[in-house]
Amino acid sequence: MYTNHLFNFWVATTLFLAAGCAPRTEPTLASDPGAAPGASPTFISTEEPTLVPTVTPQPAPTVPAIDPESNFPTGKFLWPDGKTYFLFTQDGRWTHTDGKDPLNMGRFKVEGDTYIQISNLHCPGPMSFKFTFDGANLTFNLTEQSRNDPCGDRKSFYDNVTYTLIP
Repeated sequence: MYTNHLFNFWVATTLFLAAGCAPRTEPTLASDPGAAPGASPTFISTEEPTLVPTVTPQPAPTVPAIDPESNFPTGKFLWPDGKTYFLFTQDGRWTHTDGKDPLNMGRFKVEGDTYIQISNLHCPGPMSFKFTFDGANLTFNLTEQSRNDPCGDRKSFYDNVTYTLIP
């Protein structure tokens, strides 16, 4: 007898859940003008369509190009302190790091012999600096704009400072 109660409970629960998951319908009168008077109602589903999310491809973000006419290098460059280095990437990103944690980062672009720091986590931008590269050493010098840089830390990183390429 106890088993019969469990079975009844299971059947009732299953029917209850099935009814809750079924599409909802509402009786409506047939809208067909030729329908006979007194025709039985037509059931029309009021189930809402399921919207499937789609992914719309977005255009790739434009990155500041490194001017091919310049000889600005990419890669790791050791700062004179011998402990930290700068990483410059082809897509215009720079990072100052100790090898474990980024100390600062941002975006840059190059125009001729001018390195332009577009963004910097700790300083306002943009700010420009002159550079030279001899194949192993990357040297930065101040420009007229960067001589007046209000960010003293950044100014000290680029004021006649030479970084060495790390292979």
